[in-house]
Amino acid sequence: VVFKYKEYESRIIKMQRCNVSYSETANYGTDYCYATLNKAIGEAIVQAGLKMDVRVTLQDPKVSGGTEYDDQWWMTINGLKGRTGIVDNNGEFEPKDLGQVMQQSKHGAVMNFDLVFSIRLTKENNKERGPTDTFNIIPECSRGAIKSINLEIEPPNVETQIPTQKAVKDDVASDELVNALNALLS
Repeated sequence: VVFKYKEYESRIIKMQRCNVSYSETANYGTDYCYATLNKAIGEAIVQAGLKMDVRVTLQDPKVSGGTEYDDQWWMTINGLKGRTGIVDNNGEFEPKDLGQVMQQSKHGAVMNFDLVFSIRLTKENNKERGPTDTFNIIPECSRGAIKSINLEIEPPNVETQIPTQKAVKDDVASDELVNALNALLS
């Protein structure tokens, strides 16, 4: 995804004052995090996709739920390792592991992110892309500046979605197994 404004063009867009919730999950804050992003940016990506006959959804397949403000939405931010920290008074970036900060504080943070967006389609069973297929928005962290820590931030609902496929003949349970399970569970 490329962002354009007049004669300027960039793959990186700055998102300011993004709430990042706390989680005890392994590698959370170090490799990835859940953050609230400016919904207008996501909606612009969706609209640009529609102009090219590409359906794009704002809904992150891993997280759901509302935010404190209607102009935000929850997304999974990937690629944090070595890219989060603080910017000092000289404008120099000093790396600080967001995951370590949150594990010590047991609270969330507010971040300013420089993000690179792409869209991705996940297909099962090597199916061809169809006209109703929907792409997901994928934000990657270019840099994340920690702006505030030790904050109580209501986390999103996290739902790991594992793809499923139709059962095959070999998956069918025998009558004996069905009867044994019914007897065991009743």
